[in-house]
Order: sequence, then structure tokens, then C-alpha cells
Amino acid sequence: MPLNKHAGLRYRILDSCLCNGKKWERKNLIQKIDEVLIKEYGAIEGVSLRTFYEDIKLMRSPSPAGFDAPIECKNGCYFYNDPKYSIFLKPLSERDIESIKKAINILSQFKNLPIFENLEEILLKIEGKINLHPYDDTFIDFGFNENVKGLQFIKPFYNTIIQKKTINVTYKPFDAEKAEKIIISPYFLRNYNQRWFLIGLNHEVNKYWVLGLDRIVSFDVINRKHIPHNEDINLHFSNIIGVTVPEKKKTVNVVLKFKTKRAAYVMTKPVHATQKILERNEKFTSISLKIIPNKELMALLLSFAGDIEIIKPVSLRKHYFALLKKALKAGT
Repeated sequence: MPLNKHAGLRYRILDSCLCNGKKWERKNLIQKIDEVLIKEYGAIEGVSLRTFYEDIKLMRSPSPAGFDAPIECKNGCYFYNDPKYSIFLKPLSERDIESIKKAINILSQFKNLPIFENLEEILLKIEGKINLHPYDDTFIDFGFNENVKGLQFIKPFYNTIIQKKTINVTYKPFDAEKAEKIIISPYFLRNYNQRWFLIGLNHEVNKYWVLGLDRIVSFDVINRKHIPHNEDINLHFSNIIGVTVPEKKKTVNVVLKFKTKRAAYVMTKPVHATQKILERNEKFTSISLKIIPNKELMALLLSFAGDIEIIKPVSLRKHYFALLKKALKAGT
């Protein structure tokens, strides 16, 4: 089925209207869908005729693409020709059950993550209701680390983001002697390199702020107006690696040169979404990145030490050599 926004809800609304032999005119069905969407999601735009017809077409389609719903239209009215039919009474196919088994197998890895604290109970209910026999073994591993400090904050922060609350965070950076108080309008939770971060607006300086959950001591929801963000948070981080967005720095053209054996790793797992191949031969591969240099980029480049040459910009090259010299000095 298409991953159409609110499509599942629209199918349920249509089903509730058409079951038990009830007949509806098209305009009334669309009006009913609009009413529920406004109530549930505050939707402003109504359902278009095209969307309505596509929904009817999909519901009529055979499984697994659709529901094989017996929808008819006579004299301008839509109805099920079988008054006892409902998409919720239709049994799952073997293909559906196999897909659910795969999903349960994957989701079971996250049952210990605080935000999914009820997941195990839900999975057991699903298994019981459809007489499902899940796989005995797990066949895919996402490398989730349950021992990372700060995981207990994920669920409450997620809730404050959804509810658009303002919070007062007690935060202690690794290199600080004392904790500080930061008032934040939280927007987003992000995972990078097995660490979780909260991104929001710092009320005092009116700037985006990134807080590592492993450095948060506590937080309180406070009675202060939540300041909404006016841009896509993912877009804000699209020009960097990791979570650190340096102030007053612009995107630059970074050119890197890798030895052939190491280049294979970069080709199969690009350094950044903007990565492009400039030259490739038996000895080396050169790539370019459109990126804002930050400490996460430097850490990544240092991990390639011995197999990489930074061609440009010169400032990045000099900084890289300075870090290498510092590391050598520390080890002698």
C-alpha cells in the first residue's frame, strides 16, 4: 500500500461509513474525511477528488496491494455490496503474516529503549491475536547499545517535543566543574555515533542548542511559552557530519584523496550525502564534499590516518596536520 500521509486513517473512515449497508454520496464521504482529519491532525487542506478516487481504487484492489473491498457506486452513492463486509474483518494473508513476523523480529531489538517500554507487551498481543509464531532467532542487528548513559531521558523529551513544552535543563559538560541551567524549547532527538542528543532553541541566546543526553543531570517542564521552529531541523544539519554546527562558518569544497584499498570503504559508505568522485585509478581515489568542517569531520578524517590526504581547503589540511602532531607528541 502507498505510504500516503493519513491514508490509513482515510481507509478506516471510508470503511466505517460504508459498512452495514449504508450508502453515501461522494461529497458527504469527502466531508466526513475532512472533519476527522481536522479533528485528529488539524489538517487545513481538504481531501482532493483525486485522492478520494485513488483511495476508492486502492480499497477495491486485491490483496496484498489493497483490501479487495466490494465497493459499488449507483445513482451517485457509494456502498459495500456485502453489508457484512469490513476491512477489519478480512483475514490476514500468509504474505501479511510473514511481513508482520519480520517486523516483530526487527522491532524486538528496541524493546529495552525507554520510548518503547510497552513494545514487548504490544508484540505479545499481536502474536496472540493472529496466532503468530515469531522467529526463534534474530536475523538483523542494529547495534543498539543499551548501556549508553542518558537513555532514560528519551521518552520524556520525546513527549515534551510532541506536546510543545518548554523545559529547564540542568546540564554538565564533560569539561565543566559545575552544572548549568539552560531553558530550551525542544525540537528534535538525534542519534549520532551511539550517542543521543536533544536539539532545541536556547531561550537566553535565541540559537539552536545541542545537548548530549549523557551530560544531562535533570530537567523540569516550566510554564514558559514554547518557541516554535520555522525550518526543517534535518535541513539545519544537512551540511555537517554529526551534530555540531559551527557558528559563522560556511559550506566549503573539501577534496580528499584516499589510497585504493581504503577508498573501497568510502565508496560503499559515503562520508557525506554530497560526496562525489573526482578521479579514480589503481593508486588512489579522489572525492569532493560540500560541507561545513567541524570536530566530527576531523575525528572521521583522523580515523583514516595513513590512508588519506587532504587536498583542500588548505586550512583544513593544516588543522589536520596539527592534530596529528599533537597526537604523536602525546604518545611519546
